[in-house]
Amino acid sequence: MNAGNHPSSAARNGDGLPEAPDANARRIKGIYQLAEDREGGRACRIILTDERTIGGYAAQANQACVAKFALPWYCGHGDATDMDKNCAPRPTEDVFAWFVAPDGQIVLIDGARQPLFHLSPLSDGVYYERRDGSVGQESLSFSRVDPADTDR
Repeated sequence: MNAGNHPSSAARNGDGLPEAPDANARRIKGIYQLAEDREGGRACRIILTDERTIGGYAAQANQACVAKFALPWYCGHGDATDMDKNCAPRPTEDVFAWFVAPDGQIVLIDGARQPLFHLSPLSDGVYYERRDGSVGQESLSFSRVDPADTDR
C-alpha cells in the first residue's frame, strides 16, 4: 500500500500544516532572548508559542525592541541579499510567527510570511544567525530564558 494515496488522519489547515502542534513546536516553545553577539549588544525577549497561526506558530515580541535589529533588504530575490543593487539594511518588520525549517533552523517571519531571522541550532541548544559585520550587522544568538527570570 502506498501511504501517499491515503489522506493523513491528522486534521490540516489550508496551508497544509497540521492544526495540532507538532513535536518540534511543543519542544521549542518558550521564552527566548534574541541578542547581538557582542559585548553590550542589544537584546529582546521573544515568546514562541505552539498556537497555530498563518505561516506557522504564533510569536510574541516587543516590536519596538526587535525593530532595532537591522535586516538585509531582500530586493525580491528570496533569501539572498543583492548588494550589487544597493540593497541596504532596513528596520525589522514585526515578528508574527515562527516555524522549524527542514534543516532544523528556527525561522521567524512577519505577517506577510517573509523570513526575518534564520536561526541555526548549535550543539549547546542555542540558535545562531551569522551576519556580515561589514555592513553594520552583528551576528545574533537566540537562547531560551528561564521563565522565572521575567524581570528583564
